[in-house]
Amino acid sequence: MKVPLSWLREFVALPDTVEDLIEKLTFSGIEVEGVERVGEGLDKVKVGRIVESQPHPNADRLRLCRVDDGEAERQVVCGASNFAVGDLAAFAGAGTVLPSGLKLKVAKVRGEVSEGMLCAEDELGLSDDHEGILLLPETALPGEALSKYYPSETVLALEITWNRPDCLSIVGIARELAALYGVPLQLPEAGVGATEGSIDDFVSVSIEDADACPRYTAQMLRGVSIQPSPAWVQRRLQLCGVRPINNIVDATNYVMLEQGQPLHAFDYGLLHNKEIIVRRAKAGELIRTLDDQERELDPDLLVIADTQGPVAVAGVMGGAGSEIHDGTADVLIESAGFDPRTVRVGSVRLGLSSESSHRFERGVDEVGSAEAGTRALALMQSWGGGVPVKGIVDVYPRVYTSAKLQLRETQLRKVLGIIVPSHEVESILRSLGFSPTRGSDGNWHVAIPSFRRDVTCEADLIEEIARMHGIDAVPEQLPRISIVADADDSASYAVYACRALLAGAGFNEAMHYSFLSGSLLDAWNEKDAATRLLLPNPVSEDHGVMRNSLVPQLVESLARNRSRQQESAALFEVGTVYWRSDTAVPTEALHVGIALMGQPSIPGWQDRNKVSDEDVYLRVKGVLEQLALDMHTDGLQFAVQDQPYCTPGHACAVLLDDVQIGFIGIVRKDICKARRITLPVAVAELSIEPFQGQRSQSVSCKPIPAYPSVSRDLAACVPESVTHQNMLSILSKHAPVELTDIRLFDIFRSEEMDQGKKSMGYSLTYQSATKTLTDEEVNRWHDRVKEALRREVGATFRE
Repeated sequence: MKVPLSWLREFVALPDTVEDLIEKLTFSGIEVEGVERVGEGLDKVKVGRIVESQPHPNADRLRLCRVDDGEAERQVVCGASNFAVGDLAAFAGAGTVLPSGLKLKVAKVRGEVSEGMLCAEDELGLSDDHEGILLLPETALPGEALSKYYPSETVLALEITWNRPDCLSIVGIARELAALYGVPLQLPEAGVGATEGSIDDFVSVSIEDADACPRYTAQMLRGVSIQPSPAWVQRRLQLCGVRPINNIVDATNYVMLEQGQPLHAFDYGLLHNKEIIVRRAKAGELIRTLDDQERELDPDLLVIADTQGPVAVAGVMGGAGSEIHDGTADVLIESAGFDPRTVRVGSVRLGLSSESSHRFERGVDEVGSAEAGTRALALMQSWGGGVPVKGIVDVYPRVYTSAKLQLRETQLRKVLGIIVPSHEVESILRSLGFSPTRGSDGNWHVAIPSFRRDVTCEADLIEEIARMHGIDAVPEQLPRISIVADADDSASYAVYACRALLAGAGFNEAMHYSFLSGSLLDAWNEKDAATRLLLPNPVSEDHGVMRNSLVPQLVESLARNRSRQQESAALFEVGTVYWRSDTAVPTEALHVGIALMGQPSIPGWQDRNKVSDEDVYLRVKGVLEQLALDMHTDGLQFAVQDQPYCTPGHACAVLLDDVQIGFIGIVRKDICKARRITLPVAVAELSIEPFQGQRSQSVSCKPIPAYPSVSRDLAACVPESVTHQNMLSILSKHAPVELTDIRLFDIFRSEEMDQGKKSMGYSLTYQSATKTLTDEEVNRWHDRVKEALRREVGATFRE
């Protein structure tokens, strides 16, 4: 939100230094994103009167003008067309330096001399408007400095969090600053002149859904003249990023910016039967909104309607059929409160976002609706004449009652660690709009103002005291650790162990949103669409589904790395996944996902010219096995099982105690190609829950054997269908206890071997804890192992 300091100073006395102001706001919890100084350097730009204008002889879209700058008449080539002879405009002569840094000089444009420039607002740094040159009031005099009419302004760009909609206004920020500096807050007056008639004779209002519209007020101004707003009003709107339109619409926007209450003005003459109905839209109902787009409505949307149909989408945008135009004479002013969720649904469904919806989605205080409407009526009358109609139509089904909270002095002292004097506590609360009273028990009983519905408990009140007293006044204190008996920290330990091991293995941790687009998931697996959790009102289509796997986002991040010339990348993420179970109940679980692209991050592999699918697969598989060991489990098993997004035959289910806990595989080439990944990508995803409680188990240690080990290699020629897991099972079952290590060091295929065969090379290590082994013993055990392989998988051996 943009806040001009000159507007703020109308309501609160501010310090001279902007730096002090920024520091105060920042420490109070309102982030200052930037400071913009608008209008600097305009003292050299002059008021110029256009005394002559004719077509450029050599260009159809240019005009040749003579401009009186108070000293002489200058010839200027201009491309704008929004002026007439006699108009006063912003003129920068040769030698003038514009706010952008551009220095003007005498130049020829299509063969004609131009001695300066008639400037648009964007060229002067006043706004982004480039539709025409900046025209000035008739009272301006040629030769005057433009800074007289557009003085330098300091504008703060503030980031307002969702829980503070009361700060989405000039008055809201002024209230914060009044409390911070301990000075009075001067609120704007909303008085109107003489009235006539009765509002009840002109319009009636009914609310069919009081939950979606807790209050609706209507006021009326007759005989108004539609014209541009005063220059100072247009200037303020532009500084806040709002485009001026006319005096009526500008008044509604002015009050919205000033007080945070969005309003809407209807052309009363275009309303049918003079009746306003606040209701849900009917299925298939149509409305043409102010952006001149026809939109189809549905019953989830709230509309403002007359007897013929919708005239506005509540809290989002008005309809073109009742908008203010040059011939409008009578104006009906809407000032209402709408349910934030309902407005959010309307904004998302229609793809519309406005300054009004931005505020209503966060919560607008309907208690101040009538006063805001009266303020707008007074401004409209001041800027466009007319006579107000007496009275207000105020439909308020359930009047808001102020909530009350207790603030204990002992709790305040305990939480902050300091003593805040009682008089300061009460002063802070009152300056923020709260109403504290001291009870006989010594505690405060605080009435919460309607515009601070984010304050719901005692802790919120303590936070208000802390930020106004000064966060920097709270002393530093080392954290205290409390030991809770029988506390189950197994989940935290498992997550910590996963992160520690994967980071130590050279993987970088990634963090992604828990929601993503359905189209992204479809590219990975269309068959699981029925089990996905869809968000009813997503922020955007790209964030409409809760993720059911960590892998898609990890691979998308690999693709971003690849697009930035990163040949290799290793990522992991520990996060929650979501799905709908067979009983349609939403379910969630904590998973760890791994994705590796290119060279495995281990010594010696970086110098290899080509990386195969097998290389990255084995690297990820080794990490999973180490993870299981680190979690003190008995090890993992791997069983071939196809995954929708993995290359057929290149994926396995990961088992623990014969129960599947995840998968590992090579991502399909077409998925990689669509993301411009040319290197092999291995992925894995495991549930963390099976590891919980394992890491805390006691570990027994064995002494390192003092006797030497003996190694024997074997090269077994086996069918292609035989897996490493099959081989391990056979070796483990038939080997003696002295077989302490089994390592696969080679898989070999060649045309000289029988079709459908492969050679698997193993290194077997034998060692005894009680004696030195003889060759005869080792050979006997080794022959027994080979015989078991011949018998069970038909292995033959190369000697």
